[in-house]
Amino acid sequence: MNDIYKIVKLNEKEYSFDTDLGLSYSIELKKSNYFYLLENNNKKYIDIFRFSIFDRDYPIETDYKVRNTILSFISTYFQKQNNDEILFFINNEFETNNFSHRAKSRLKLFRRLFRISNKNSEFVFLTNEHFILNHKEYKMDYIGIIVKTKSPYYNNIIRTFTKFCHENSYQKLTQ
Repeated sequence: MNDIYKIVKLNEKEYSFDTDLGLSYSIELKKSNYFYLLENNNKKYIDIFRFSIFDRDYPIETDYKVRNTILSFISTYFQKQNNDEILFFINNEFETNNFSHRAKSRLKLFRRLFRISNKNSEFVFLTNEHFILNHKEYKMDYIGIIVKTKSPYYNNIIRTFTKFCHENSYQKLTQ
């Protein structure tokens, strides 16, 4: 039995996979407006990883193959692409079935899964949590980044991510 779903490439930056329960997931990569400088002073724009469900009519149940598929995709992405980082958002939309914003619990789950899959400490996982003044009132998506620890641009990436978090988490809440 295979422990991941088959990912279908729809175009250069978009992928999809279907679960055994009939849910369709989309994986999209796009460039952000944020960049860091390379040694030749060229700009390297940070890729954004977006993950979403096409059909919400089905009950969402725990499916480890979904987790394994996403982790496999990210691992393959770093191996095949010439990238040292990937930015992602964790949806914090209000869910009427739970009457809450669930991004904080999703973030905790993703952090745990990442820790399990990152046995060789090849990557670091950072979020915008520390830029949020009041988590209970926070309604926007949580922001995260995965960075190769051996990247020659590690410090530049971290500075860019910090600036991005400040402008997209902290500043919007204090204005």
